[in-house]
Amino acid sequence: MKPLIILLLITFSTGCAVNYHPVSPAKLIAQPPVVEIDKIAATVTIKRDNGGFMSALDGRFHFDGVHLITLSQGEVYTFTATPGKHTLAVKSIQPMMLVPIPFHREISTNFESGGKYEYIISPITSAGLEIVVSK
Repeated sequence: MKPLIILLLITFSTGCAVNYHPVSPAKLIAQPPVVEIDKIAATVTIKRDNGGFMSALDGRFHFDGVHLITLSQGEVYTFTATPGKHTLAVKSIQPMMLVPIPFHREISTNFESGGKYEYIISPITSAGLEIVVSK
């Protein structure tokens, strides 16, 4: 029994190599705002990593307050956005002691024309999900 517990702890505490795959278009909840014809769009990529123990949480991605898509582990979603200031957020619900606890984390960013931006949604141990700039 003890080796099994150790194996489970190692499995949950280590991250696996992530092979990202495009999200199914059927999962799209809302379309991102249309980029005006006279503006050069920024390309935004959101990835959901395989975060071990906390990775079962919903990864509900919001762009400027609109829920665009819920990403599962290893999924990636790319869209275009107008240049300027935008808010990116991830919302999740984590069951704690049989009571669902909502978590909401957001970041503000300023997209430049023609820029390429990449973010990762990853778990925070016992505190939901976060969205961070990809290194």
